Amino acid sequence: MKSRYAIRILSMLLCMVLLCSLVACASSSDEEKAPDGMQFATAAGALYRFYIPTHWSVNVDYGVSGGYYSLGKQSTISVRDYPITEEMTGAMEAADAKDAKSRADWFYEKTLKPLILTLATGGTETVDINCVAVVLDGVNARQYHVKATVADKLLHFVHVVGEKGGCFYVMTLTVADELYAGLIEDFVKMSDSFVFSDTPFVPKEAQKEIATDTSVPEGMQAASGKDVAYGFYVPTSWRVDLHQSIFAAVAPDGTSSVSVVPYMPSGSEAMSIKEYFELNRDAMKMTAPEGYAFVGEKEVTLDDVPAMQYEYRYTVGGVTLSYMQIITVWRGMFYNLTYTALPENYEKNLSDVQRIIDAFDFR
Repeated sequence: MKSRYAIRILSMLLCMVLLCSLVACASSSDEEKAPDGMQFATAAGALYRFYIPTHWSVNVDYGVSGGYYSLGKQSTISVRDYPITEEMTGAMEAADAKDAKSRADWFYEKTLKPLILTLATGGTETVDINCVAVVLDGVNARQYHVKATVADKLLHFVHVVGEKGGCFYVMTLTVADELYAGLIEDFVKMSDSFVFSDTPFVPKEAQKEIATDTSVPEGMQAASGKDVAYGFYVPTSWRVDLHQSIFAAVAPDGTSSVSVVPYMPSGSEAMSIKEYFELNRDAMKMTAPEGYAFVGEKEVTLDDVPAMQYEYRYTVGGVTLSYMQIITVWRGMFYNLTYTALPENYEKNLSDVQRIIDAFDFR
């Protein structure tokens, strides 16, 4: 039961990580159209266009491109980009991974395969021993296929890994064994229709309406809507993000962000702030067991409501981020105000972040 709640919370946390990779301006062309029989399944800010068949359901709610075939059985598709850091470059050079094949193999072995092994409760089987050479919009890529038993269910994990513009792009199909044969053709169509773009994707329907009929502190701007139970304000130098499912804003450095994530527990999962945080922590450790480093905690308030402040670092996909989370409960709902930054930018924005915390108010 606990792991199910942890996975739900992890889904919300993913969008916090992705906020740090968003690009600041530009929008999609009004003339963009999906191929016949396909639909957009592209997350806001993506430097590519990803499409899935119209008989699939789109799910980009947490900033990850993708969707699913069936709610009743595991059948998800996603695309994520992983920036190549200096540390990753050095590690690849040390491993003599120089061409597209060896670099993709290195990334898969160091980043993607360990995630499968973490999830697997039973055995794993590599289906394509020598992998498969494929092409992702003209870029040489590699396809990997592993079968693994997860919670007594046999799943297929199919990854396509390609490298472009300082990032690894990963398309992942995770599907139940009984659906695999029927969906692999769809996966090929999704891979064949994938295209890179110089223009970040900004779907018009994703834009949120920011409240204007509210008292805004001097030097600040509203970053939340009028239909939520709180006021979230950021300095005018920050960019309010209009294209995520949560309310968030990006700092002038373009890589740091502050977001507010609400969470309403069900009647059967009453928990304390500490327990809620521990679910966050455990969920992150599920994806990167060695990537979580706790920094500290202290008691604080958020608009005079008792809260806890937690600080930690988290590394996944070769990217390390510093986090500050202020968690409180207001009228039965958890509120998680999260500051995320690259370690080298963390201290630079703290004065602005404190202004954001001080200006936050429950209505």
